[in-house]
Amino acid sequence: MKKAFSLIELLVSLITISVIVASFAPIITNKLKQDRISLSNASKLSSDCSMFSSGKCEICMKEKGANICISCSLTCPTGQIADIKTCKCKTLTCPSGQYVSGSSCIYCSSSYENCETCTNSSCSTCKSGYKLREGVCKKTTKPKSQEDCNKFSNNNSIYIPYDIKNFNAGGFCLTKKNAGDAGGPDIYFGETILKTLKAGDKSQICPPEIDVRCCWYGHSGRTDKNKIRTAKGNTTDPETGVVTARYCTNNPQDIKVPKNYPKFDYDGCYRTVCNRPAADYICSHYVPGGGTTKIGDWTLASKTDFEALKAIVDAGPASKDDISIDNQLRIQKWSGSSGLQLCQSGGNHDKRGSARCDSASRCHGAFGNSCFPENIWGKDTSVDFTTANSTGYFSIRNTPTFGGYEFFANSVRCVLRETVE
Repeated sequence: MKKAFSLIELLVSLITISVIVASFAPIITNKLKQDRISLSNASKLSSDCSMFSSGKCEICMKEKGANICISCSLTCPTGQIADIKTCKCKTLTCPSGQYVSGSSCIYCSSSYENCETCTNSSCSTCKSGYKLREGVCKKTTKPKSQEDCNKFSNNNSIYIPYDIKNFNAGGFCLTKKNAGDAGGPDIYFGETILKTLKAGDKSQICPPEIDVRCCWYGHSGRTDKNKIRTAKGNTTDPETGVVTARYCTNNPQDIKVPKNYPKFDYDGCYRTVCNRPAADYICSHYVPGGGTTKIGDWTLASKTDFEALKAIVDAGPASKDDISIDNQLRIQKWSGSSGLQLCQSGGNHDKRGSARCDSASRCHGAFGNSCFPENIWGKDTSVDFTTANSTGYFSIRNTPTFGGYEFFANSVRCVLRETVE
């Protein structure tokens, strides 16, 4: 006959079980608290968690019809962390000033001051108001005057304030000439990087693939290159050579300006134009010779930049005889070579106060095979922002996201908002 358990043996067994339960209680309680699960639902806990695909959920429960994992022993690869409730791995995202190391976020080295994102060995991007220079985040300077722009670009840009009523509170520098033309940013990076095509030559076509960089050169003002017309040509009398219908300004010095003001010196017939990918590349790699800026400082204009440009153009002189305007506002209309000399389409250059440059079907492979020197490329891609002043002066293409805009052949002017001195 089998001997029954004694009272002492039963007590020892109960004490042992109690100790085991007590040792697990803090872990279970902590898990419940972390996932905000009431202890009153402890009776719903189960070790049958086969519904979790990872097979690593050890304790689970059903709450409001959903299966929730309470304890997960899943091991995740580098850069991921276990989501306890689903018992699945998810990408680890670290806050500003930290980086991913294994399955944890580690603070950037104290030597990476003002660093926004980093790795274990370097800073990747800096906080607002700082730029990365040789691995160090350095404080930036923003242009606040024409003198600043002269220094940053070696006299190749014009200062545009964000507020014309507070002129020196801050603004940006805008290059005076189109990329590819005399005094403008360079377009020659090698044909494998950016294709330079002769406007009007049907044998030189920009391939219709996204991200192919193309410029159709006009070489306005250059003495080392032959100039090529990108705008619509003028009609002349075959006997006298007199222009009978003007569509582009070939002699900019003929545009009337107030007495003692510098003449225009940038024609509207031969301006270089580029597609959107080329414009992005040109400006991001622009380093004006003799200036103080570096690669990555210049970019395309934003919607805010264009709004500031429109405001100062509209505030400028209303006619060639208007000399009441502050010289700081004379950056475009009837302003001669001291201004931006942006060109316009559809209007007499004397009445509009700037060179004319009507579009023409001379940029093969571009949208409609047409050159649009009167348009300027912008940076923003969220909206289509086309603006013109009260006289239909100029327009700005801002987005490549629909309508084939990426393939337009527009003027490229680069913007500088901040740099490190």
